Amino acid sequence: MDTTRNTSESRGVGPDETTPELHPTLVLLWTRSEPGRAGDVAVIPADSGPRLLGRGSDADPKQERVRFFHQRPGSWTPSGPLRGARVSRQQLRVHGEAGKLAIENLGRLPVFVNGGRVTKRGLAVGDLLRIDDEMLFLSTMRPVRLPRLRALPSSSIGEFGAPDSFGLVGESPAMWALRDRLALAATSKHSVLLSGPAGTGKEHGARALHELGNKRRRWVTCNTALLRAETSEVELFGNAKDFPTPGTPERGGLVGEAHHSTLFLDQLQRLNPTSQGQLLRVLERDGTYQRPGESSDTRSTARFVGALSETGELSADFLARFAARIEVPGLDARPEDIPLLLVSLVARVREDSPTTANRFFDDESSPAPRLSLGLLEALVRHDYRDHVRELDRLLWLAMSSSTSDIVDLTPEVTDALAEPSPEPEADQPPSESEIRTALTRHRGNQAAAARDLGLKNRFALIRMMKRFGVDPSEFRS
Repeated sequence: MDTTRNTSESRGVGPDETTPELHPTLVLLWTRSEPGRAGDVAVIPADSGPRLLGRGSDADPKQERVRFFHQRPGSWTPSGPLRGARVSRQQLRVHGEAGKLAIENLGRLPVFVNGGRVTKRGLAVGDLLRIDDEMLFLSTMRPVRLPRLRALPSSSIGEFGAPDSFGLVGESPAMWALRDRLALAATSKHSVLLSGPAGTGKEHGARALHELGNKRRRWVTCNTALLRAETSEVELFGNAKDFPTPGTPERGGLVGEAHHSTLFLDQLQRLNPTSQGQLLRVLERDGTYQRPGESSDTRSTARFVGALSETGELSADFLARFAARIEVPGLDARPEDIPLLLVSLVARVREDSPTTANRFFDDESSPAPRLSLGLLEALVRHDYRDHVRELDRLLWLAMSSSTSDIVDLTPEVTDALAEPSPEPEADQPPSESEIRTALTRHRGNQAAAARDLGLKNRFALIRMMKRFGVDPSEFRS
């Protein structure tokens, strides 16, 4: 029996949501004729019989076809038949088996699995199936229906495949689980620890948690790598007026600034022991502290959110104060999101440097850029160490080295993918010398220099320039 076909097609929901079983699944990563369909899912239960995959929907009314859906928590919406004039109506025969898919090529176009041409083949989890240069699929395992969300408001979700209201991108089960955990943590008063490899987007997760707290209006961030033991008490807690010397202005400190809001402690693994002890006292005493120069207590209702990629030298007592723990998944846990991330990253470049990006779009209103399937396949198969940050760098290299109106797998990108990945630097911020070198190289273009330095945008660079006293006028040509 076909468990993906029932009255749910008209109701926009899937089969019984209590079913936990995982089934062989094809995720549509890209199709030349419909680039906006990245993320569509076809769940093909084992022993459900062979199905036809191809263009259109009327190849053989006697044989079941592979049908694609938008799969989201609590919903299962048909996305229609595949298009593509070159793809046969009976291109593939697909059969679900225990833990995998079996395919047989029936059409005129060649079919490849992980880059090798095949006629018949079993597909394991993680295999990439490509129909010539027309379509690319990922083989994986999914439930017929994703679990319903427990706390995330529907107003935050947005359109299928697009960034949500917090800037998080992805339709994979891993990303929906992350959103749900963030929303659930936002309903509590616990301090939250976001962990995960460098470059996974922990700050985006922290911002989402901040925005989900309805009464938390201000976002205060602290790069703990820059806190020095000898000055951290004043930076964290401020000081009373005229302390330590007459004429010294009163300061609220980071903890005071985050009152009724969120204090984001980035790169927590690099926090020095002195600052750990100072923050531990605040966390232990429910936000109560003394500002230097004052004898009375001050209380802050700040929500503390920390982000770390490794435990570093953090004490067990300090880590124990972060009761809510959330793991931010790397790209290896959600390869099906890479095409959606690429679209989002190109859109960001389009905003910052329209001259660079516009040639890769059909017109000004086109939401999806022209990306080659070769590039997509290579990027999905790549073993990432720096995750989304590394993906962003590879995309920029592809855009800057492509000579046509398609973002392509250029020799420069191929060489970069073949290089051994260096160990991540645990989000180490660039030095003043590195900032000056990047600005000189790019003749003062802050957006380009920020990308070169691995920063998320030019505003992060501007903040660092102010910290080091770097004058932007020095680099204007």
